[in-house]
Amino acid sequence: MTQQNDEKLALSALCASLYSILMARCIFHIDLDAFFVSVEQVLNPKLKGKPVIVGGDPERRCVVSSAYYEARPFGIQDLLWS
Repeated sequence: MTQQNDEKLALSALCASLYSILMARCIFHIDLDAFFVSVEQVLNPKLKGKPVIVGGDPERRCVVSSAYYEARPFGIQDLLWS
């Protein structure tokens, strides 16, 4: 019975080590390039197919936080100071 418990503990330790190694090397890349514009288009369907950007107050200097793909031909990019 003791040998079986020792084997279970060893296997458990091995699994825990493998899990920590795999999780330590796990990298997630989530592209949210046009996410905020997509949200605005869901809230306002009239914006679909139009060059839309999301930023701050248009009366003040701000940063474009999200630019939809239709805005790219106009030179608009994410994190563009205006």
